[in-house]
Amino acid sequence: MSCLLFHVCANAECSSFDSKVKFADGSQACLNEFEFFTVKGVIDQDLSLTFINKIKNVSSYAIATPNNPEACPYVKQMSWDWSGSDAFQALPKCQDKLAQKIRELGLSDQAQGCKCQVLIDNGRTTLTREKFSELTSSYKVQLSNGLSPLKSTKYAVDTISKPAKNTADDVLLAEKSKLEEDLRIAKENEIKLQQEKLDFDRKVAREAEEKKLLLEKLKLEENLRLAKSNEIEAQRAALEREKQEAIRVAQLKLEENLRIAKNNEIEAQRAALEREKQEAIRAAQLKLEESLRIAKNAEIEAQRAALEREKQEAIRLAQLKLEEEKLKTLQDEQAKVLNLLRQNEELKRQQQERLLADAKREAEAKLALEESKKQQAALAKPLPTNRYALVIGNNNYKDVQKLDTAVEDAKSIALSLAQVGYKVTLKTDLKEKEMKSAFRNFKAQVSSGDEVLFYYAGHGVQFGNSNYLIPIDTAGENEEQIKDDAIPLQRILDDMTEQKVKFTLAMIDACRDNPFKKLSRNLGTRGLAPTNAATGQMIIFSAGTGQQAIDKLSPNDKDRNGLFTRIFLKEMQKPGLRVDEILRNVRNEVVKLARSVGQEQVPAIYDQVVGEFYFIN
Repeated sequence: MSCLLFHVCANAECSSFDSKVKFADGSQACLNEFEFFTVKGVIDQDLSLTFINKIKNVSSYAIATPNNPEACPYVKQMSWDWSGSDAFQALPKCQDKLAQKIRELGLSDQAQGCKCQVLIDNGRTTLTREKFSELTSSYKVQLSNGLSPLKSTKYAVDTISKPAKNTADDVLLAEKSKLEEDLRIAKENEIKLQQEKLDFDRKVAREAEEKKLLLEKLKLEENLRLAKSNEIEAQRAALEREKQEAIRVAQLKLEENLRIAKNNEIEAQRAALEREKQEAIRAAQLKLEESLRIAKNAEIEAQRAALEREKQEAIRLAQLKLEEEKLKTLQDEQAKVLNLLRQNEELKRQQQERLLADAKREAEAKLALEESKKQQAALAKPLPTNRYALVIGNNNYKDVQKLDTAVEDAKSIALSLAQVGYKVTLKTDLKEKEMKSAFRNFKAQVSSGDEVLFYYAGHGVQFGNSNYLIPIDTAGENEEQIKDDAIPLQRILDDMTEQKVKFTLAMIDACRDNPFKKLSRNLGTRGLAPTNAATGQMIIFSAGTGQQAIDKLSPNDKDRNGLFTRIFLKEMQKPGLRVDEILRNVRNEVVKLARSVGQEQVPAIYDQVVGEFYFIN
């Protein structure tokens, strides 16, 4: 790219609103103090922007550049709006550009050791102020000298500045300079014409758009006028219908009033006849009542005699009932005595069972004590000092189903590993950035010849043939977002291979229902996809492909750990067993217990370990 495309922006006084950079020693400065960040034409998408212009309009950013301007050609890669992961995006792309530039310039021999580095990441740099200033000044010089390494640029300048040996060379040099100047002017004119054409095309497009909008507005107004006219006509027709309906209702109401008046007249006549009828009936009733009164007096006398007889019979029956109640009370007391005798026998039986249970527990405690002594004796033997473990448990998910036992499982595993000599890093309920940071720090902690164990309990999903571990703040809005935020299991295994550790055991207790299964058919519904272990690695999933790991064997299961973890904790305490023997024992026991409750859970083991490794010698 010609240096004529770049223009240096005047430095502005640094204020609280300006973009800043924080150096390795904690000091900071405004970016506009460094002319490199005020050069136009460095943003490929808009050549009128500078780095500072772009930084002010993004939420996060990172810029990667070559590490040695003296020997390396100039390239750059700016990535933005990657939620803090911008450096991971910028660095490999910068490296690709640098390799391509070296090939274009034919500098493969001279550019040995050239690679990209992160110059600035969200306002921070790992460089000192002096080194930062030196590099950005060198980049600006490269921008002005065709992007070539400074070393080759100096050689070209020195060669041109040497005295000419003869007049012919002077003529050729003058003609070359003139041709270069003509080319520069022609290129400037071409750029200017292209910009004017672009401005004209934009103006024509804008006028066409305005004309189109005006026509649409006129059409809309005409449609509104027609709609309003139709609405008025509809209202007029509705009013006419309401008028006719009101006339019809009034006629019906008049006819109803006439009918009611006629009915009232008939009802009055009927009431008069009814009153006469009632009066005749009343006279007849009075006569009848008198006859009944006489008959009733005779009946009352007969009833009095009958009541006296009934009274005597009731007294006799009451005496019989009292005797029956006394007999029943006696029988109830006898039943209570028998019940008390049975209760005493039951209490004696329960007491005997408690005594037997206490004796059994005491015997089990003695066996456990002897086993503990054996383990302590085994632990007293020398253990490798280079044993490291990263243990992660995620329960408290924000946007998907929370888990119950993952954190408790992680804590139990961490404690047991520490007891057998591992240097344990325990992390719980990690967000995306925290989880990625934990993996980076753990990778830096281990080295060649170490024995490493990685344990993860939480949500995990398979995407195609890859498995991902889910941080607690993953929203799962779409497939790409899940792949960006989640942690590929293969990345962790590759990190251990890269560090050349002697033995890696990865334990993944993440075979649960897929929390994002409604999002895409590409995501598995449950369980994890089969994986491949590298040499020196052993991987165990708590359940096989398409299976779900069991946390509780029944609603009354009070164990704080999931089935897979509780069995592993028990088996790893047995001294003298190799790790592969322990994992196979765990698998057999998990299968047995799962089938006892009608479930199928077969832990999957992938073993490429060479040699023998133990938790307890």
